[in-house]
Amino acid sequence: MVLRPDVKYNVEDFKSAVCVPPHNILGRKIARNLPRGKGADFLIKLMNESRQLLEKHEVNKVRIDLKENPANMIWLWGQGSKPKLPSFFEKFGVTGSIISAVDLLKGIGKIIGLDPITVPGATGYYDTDYRAKAEYALRSLEEKDFAFVHVEATDEAGHNGDIREKILAIENFETWW
Repeated sequence: MVLRPDVKYNVEDFKSAVCVPPHNILGRKIARNLPRGKGADFLIKLMNESRQLLEKHEVNKVRIDLKENPANMIWLWGQGSKPKLPSFFEKFGVTGSIISAVDLLKGIGKIIGLDPITVPGATGYYDTDYRAKAEYALRSLEEKDFAFVHVEATDEAGHNGDIREKILAIENFETWW
């Protein structure tokens, strides 16, 4: 299957398909949890074809040689559409920026009119560069009214069940200067 530019795909079909988040089915067979409903056939076909592409991909060959798990398919879920929201400026009369290594948060910031700032060393993980985030936020404040700085390390430590890393992430945030 190839996405052809001459074919009009109905986005509404894909939005109404029922797609299960992968983290909800860990350890279960995927066959019972594939997309269902309108547009599901196309999504399943796309997912299945990703297996063939990923199996032959050079990165996966290297991962296998290193005895690491290869990526074996894409899993489509969480589809949605851009909400219609007033900009932050329209609602509150102030301008702002957002600093985050998490694409979802950067996207939300963009939707409400915040300027996303990419910070070298901001990883969204334990090793994120707190000082660089602060420096970029301060620079942003020369032109903007506020800067939203997101730190993901504590959340990641919680997902990993690692209380020591969570405490360390909080300490690193508090002592970056």
